[in-house]
Amino acid sequence: MPAPQGSEEFNKSYEATMDSIQKFSSPYRAFTSKKAATLLKDILNTGEEIKFRTVGVNAATSGTGSFIVDDNFRMTVKECGLIE
Repeated sequence: MPAPQGSEEFNKSYEATMDSIQKFSSPYRAFTSKKAATLLKDILNTGEEIKFRTVGVNAATSGTGSFIVDDNFRMTVKECGLIE
């Protein structure tokens, strides 16, 4: 039988469920460390146009952008020390 609402067990379960739902519903991802390096390598291997979205506090500072993954981009990333 499930724990009654308001119990510690119910509250923990509810919070975990809400956290999972919010993660799945967001189209945005933030990466650091190894995940960021993997994402950058994936981008470098595409050779295609990359589209991204910036999100600001209001609609005026939010927008979309794109760039082409070309040799110049690859060289710049390497010169910055982001990849070996």
